[in-house]
Amino acid sequence: MASLYYTQPLVSLIAPRLRLGPRAAGVVVMVEQLGFAAGLVLVVPIARSLGEQGLHLCVHFAESVRALSEATCGLSIDIDRRIINR
Repeated sequence: MASLYYTQPLVSLIAPRLRLGPRAAGVVVMVEQLGFAAGLVLVVPIARSLGEQGLHLCVHFAESVRALSEATCGLSIDIDRRIINR
């Protein structure tokens, strides 16, 4: 949970490396926090209705989606760098 807030003071350092303006970098941090809040809003009712086994299945599915999205984002950044560096 602390990692949600560690990025806020570092936005000014992270933004140039990602070639983002300060506003866009701030939006990235905001979306990260909104995603966490949405996860809480969705997971708590699901946990109550599905029980322990259903919750484990849901968490594994969510982690798989997260891992795929991170891999996709990393791949797109690499492709952008290759195109720019030509």
